[in-house]
Amino acid sequence: MDIALALSEGRRGAIARASDVAHHIRDNPEEFRTFVTLLSSEDEVIVSHASHALQTLGKIAPDLVSGCSSEIAVKLIENSQWELTEAFSKILSILTLNEKETEAVFDTLFERFETGKGSLLRTWALQALFDLSVVHPRFESRISKALGIALEAGSKAMQARARKLLSQ
Repeated sequence: MDIALALSEGRRGAIARASDVAHHIRDNPEEFRTFVTLLSSEDEVIVSHASHALQTLGKIAPDLVSGCSSEIAVKLIENSQWELTEAFSKILSILTLNEKETEAVFDTLFERFETGKGSLLRTWALQALFDLSVVHPRFESRISKALGIALEAGSKAMQARARKLLSQ
């Protein structure tokens, strides 16, 4: 399978062949690193579909994804496309990041939350920030600040997410 070609098919908002690609990667793990490079493609459709495939891989091949935690974190830092931030928030629990990587990811997500373009990007960044703060209590004051901002000035979706997070 030509992974890049498969991920380029369909429109950005659709899942398209992401599931096919995820199952192909699970069955051909030697192609995983090539797949990860597509998370920083110039083509937004490829990044969108690769992000969906990454979420699926997190479910069907968590060890494969976890084994490339550092590379995935770098891709998140390099690419601010909202679909990647969403995927990252959904696979965060299986990633193994060291302290420096965790700090860099938190800082990146916090910046996206504060200055990101688009409600979806900011809402998924908020979710990931919260999840990181649960595992790393040193981020507690910063997530409290983010939740306050979300409740006061966020979109309706962001306010709803903040209320949900506060109720946990």
